[in-house]
Amino acid sequence: MFRYSLISKVIRDRLFRETNRENCWGKSWLYVATATIAPFIVGQSALAHVIWFESVNDRQYEIIFGHPEENAPEPLEIEKFQEATAYDANQNVIPSTTNFEDGRLFVNTETPPSILTAFYDNGFWRENPDGSFDNITQEEAEATNFESVTQYVKYAKGIFDEDAPFDQKFGLPLEIVPLANPLAPEEGDTLPIQVYFQDTLINDPLVEYLGETISLDSNGTALIPTGSSGLEVIEASYTDPDSNNPAVSYAATLAADAEANASVAVPEPLNLLGFVLTLVSLPLVKKRQSNY
Repeated sequence: MFRYSLISKVIRDRLFRETNRENCWGKSWLYVATATIAPFIVGQSALAHVIWFESVNDRQYEIIFGHPEENAPEPLEIEKFQEATAYDANQNVIPSTTNFEDGRLFVNTETPPSILTAFYDNGFWRENPDGSFDNITQEEAEATNFESVTQYVKYAKGIFDEDAPFDQKFGLPLEIVPLANPLAPEEGDTLPIQVYFQDTLINDPLVEYLGETISLDSNGTALIPTGSSGLEVIEASYTDPDSNNPAVSYAATLAADAEANASVAVPEPLNLLGFVLTLVSLPLVKKRQSNY
């Protein structure tokens, strides 16, 4: 999901900065269409939503809400967004800002980050006798003494730099930690990961990848397969067994994109001559790729 040709990435990033509304290479989010068909999608509960990072360029990243394997992001509720933090390769916090537009949330940094984290509180949900769920306020949850109520919180981590301390924890209550460089796996490789809750390794989280459950061994390690499109978003969820009034359910993701901070030897701004040359070269690139 993170693999783009060098040329398409340059054009994509340039046009995105100009419009700040759509990714012109097939990643515009059709929120109206999503909302229209949502009632017919029954594969996953709304409570199973996660957040994750996708790179726009080396200084801008989007926080996505939904199900990664469905490629159908849904609008975020800005009041539920809590924070995002950017780090350099030494785990130092670096300056960042966020902007929210048309249900889309972006993190902007002054310098390319090594790692990003985010926290989204999806609120309190009450399960009804018929199996449906209502999103209620904290006051409404307290009024029922949290009966049949669970709070759902979402965390995300993104790794975007070859020099990032990938095997270190960043203080998330539920956190996926890769045991090998997540930017390195190639097709056919597996990435070992572990999941920590409150800084303690756990061996019974639910780990999912591309909609499939991944088993863990006795050491709490899951092996994530890498396909032809590279490493996709990894998900983990866990309900705190000690939480009560309300129960608290945690979800976490890990995304890795080696191309986010890759240098691009194209002058800025992208002038007309450069754009024409780019378009002329596209057929040659496609022809070369077809020979492999």
